[in-house]
Amino acid sequence: MTCRRVVVVTAFLCAACGGGAGSSPTPTAPSSTSSSTPTAGSVNVIANLSAPIAGFQFRVTGVDVTGTSGGAAATYGFTVSTGNNIVIGFSFAGATIPASTSTLVVLDVTGFGNACLTDLIISDSSGNALDASITGCLTITVA
Repeated sequence: MTCRRVVVVTAFLCAACGGGAGSSPTPTAPSSTSSSTPTAGSVNVIANLSAPIAGFQFRVTGVDVTGTSGGAAATYGFTVSTGNNIVIGFSFAGATIPASTSTLVVLDVTGFGNACLTDLIISDSSGNALDASITGCLTITVA
């Protein structure tokens, strides 16, 4: 049995990634770093998929991920877990998310900074890594 690692990372209004309020998809996550009180909100991770995917994994920088919900991952019965700012999603039943453009998953976040995805891995139903990239900190594109 071989194990495959799938990583997808998400971000919120990531200035360091070239993203900003105008390039981010309707985030409600923390938008200010000047407050002394941590903020909480949610961030939509968008996926532009040219092929079906069976798994994803990513690290989130800039904020703390406290949970996940919704999106295509929920629609297609994926189990999504998070810990140490790593998010992983797959289906125990072998389901895939079809080629489309939609919200992949909604992240619940807290913190003072801006979220950004890193360490992205996307896999197909055979466990093979797919060619994928992150743009604007919150959008995953599978070529």
